[in-house]
Amino acid sequence: MVLMIGLLVVFSLTEGTNPAMYIVVFILIILPCILAMCWVKRYKITVEGRRITVRKGFGFKFSLDVSEIVRVQWKTSLTVMGRNEKITVRTASKKFTVETLMIESETMMEYLKENVAAHKISTTVRNFNRQNKEAGREQDHGEE
Repeated sequence: MVLMIGLLVVFSLTEGTNPAMYIVVFILIILPCILAMCWVKRYKITVEGRRITVRKGFGFKFSLDVSEIVRVQWKTSLTVMGRNEKITVRTASKKFTVETLMIESETMMEYLKENVAAHKISTTVRNFNRQNKEAGREQDHGEE
């Protein structure tokens, strides 16, 4: 759809316009955006029993068993907008990421908690809330 709109803009040139400018804008701005959207939509993680299959980008696909997981980095960021979690799963040679905004991310997070040994999961919590930082500064100034 976006591609058709871009082509329509390129071919609906009127007199006095610069067709080269439209072509350059399409190639440098619109086309990379279309490719990026397609790349993001192709990312998919599926679970069947103890087997996890990850499809990254345009057909790059790999499978792994839960026992192959070496380390899980679980980073939680607390911000004014809410809680964001980013989980990076690493094997000996591959890695993939699960983030809060992904569809069904909660299900994958629960699956990892249940099926990966606790000593392989390292958690980090970062607090970016301004209210908490300001309260901390007031306490520091009050002690002086």
